[in-house]
Amino acid sequence: MDLTKIPEFHPRVVKVDLLSGKTFREQGASYQCHLSGGKHTCVERDIEIIPLQKIVTVLPEDTFGISKILTDYRVETRFQALAYRSTKVEISHYLLDDNSEGQAPQLNRKRQNRSGYPGNTECCQSNNRGCLSWK
Repeated sequence: MDLTKIPEFHPRVVKVDLLSGKTFREQGASYQCHLSGGKHTCVERDIEIIPLQKIVTVLPEDTFGISKILTDYRVETRFQALAYRSTKVEISHYLLDDNSEGQAPQLNRKRQNRSGYPGNTECCQSNNRGCLSWK
């Protein structure tokens, strides 16, 4: 939940700027991730938090151009306790399905993300510093 700890477990993030002044995740918290290599950043905003269960994040801005192409892109991270100090983490990437009849959009189109991880990625073994291996 501590946004300043993202570089400790995310292999591509080297620094986080707290844009909304919030150190911990909460609905509406915004932060900018600086990615390894120094060329790219992305702004993320948490739109839904269910503690110890789920975080839904949007990408309103980035230097890759993803936010301009995929304006309805969402990342949903789910957590499931497995055993003492062991947690399953599942990360799903979605596009909202825009319905022309005025109905609310639904999360129902899964896509493979551009980072090389599959659309649904699961940490199958973890420790207190993050994921040791990915499925």
